[in-house]
Amino acid sequence: FAPSATSLKLADENVYPNFLRTSISDFSYNPARIALMKHYNWTRIALINQVADLFTFAARDLAKLALKEGIQVVSSESFTDNPDFPVSQLKAKDVRIIVLNAYPSQMLQVFCSAYHYKMYGPKYVWFLPGWVYENWIFDNYKPKNFNYNCTLEQILQVADYYVAFKGVILPNISEPRISGY
Repeated sequence: FAPSATSLKLADENVYPNFLRTSISDFSYNPARIALMKHYNWTRIALINQVADLFTFAARDLAKLALKEGIQVVSSESFTDNPDFPVSQLKAKDVRIIVLNAYPSQMLQVFCSAYHYKMYGPKYVWFLPGWVYENWIFDNYKPKNFNYNCTLEQILQVADYYVAFKGVILPNISEPRISGY
């Protein structure tokens, strides 16, 4: 039982036959991401992810769906600690629609690099994981723990144009719904 485990790797029933997921997996958001890209006729995208199974599997799944739907993955980059070089590769390839999969503190490092490469504003869209929460930027911006080389205001300039898909959280209502619960 895992109330918040979202990794696609956990869907392998041969490896995890007793696994029960109670949250939406990361790859469950990929069809919605593709639908939005198609709606706006975005045909060139980039993927950038922190090196971790959780993010790598979600990026691979999205790349497969994009190919199937005629969306070109121009660049697929990954990083462990410093995302500066992978972000520079996205800039060099002039990619404007970017799917970022990382933990919040590393997302901020990517946004800082993006700021320095001027990869922000209305011509850039950043897709983030669906589990980012309200105030995640403020809760994770800790210059003493990470060398961001950016102010919070600069990171917020990049973050102004991010999109995240979230599962619907229903209100706690005491009377039974149609399902009986």
